[in-house]
Amino acid sequence: LILAANLDNRLKALLCSFFIDLSSERERQPFEGSGCLGTFSSRIRLSHALGLLADNEYHDLNIIRKIRNYFAHQEHGWSFQTEDIRSRCLSFKLISDARSGYPELTGDLANPRQAFQVAAASISLLLMSRLKSATS
Repeated sequence: LILAANLDNRLKALLCSFFIDLSSERERQPFEGSGCLGTFSSRIRLSHALGLLADNEYHDLNIIRKIRNYFAHQEHGWSFQTEDIRSRCLSFKLISDARSGYPELTGDLANPRQAFQVAAASISLLLMSRLKSATS
């Protein structure tokens, strides 16, 4: 949940970097409650539509969002070994790319929890880099 919240906040910051100068109150409005960017999903879709996310990043962020929702909305019974979550973790595009470029990582990245962490951390770093470029 924390990794997903980090990604959500990084997307928000990246999107805000493209806004015109607004007061902090007006800048927050689209991200609150029923605002047009009030959900992780809407931030992912808009970031992709604006070309701020590549197709594989868009795909992986949606997987992270779905996994986050599994854990956030269920009281118990879910783990990274639950088949739905496990199969999603093993379908990250960034992980597939890493496996093909670095075959020695295959064993480590076959663990669903590690795959999730690596994908989330990788996207977080990419978003940080894009934000830095956008604000430079």
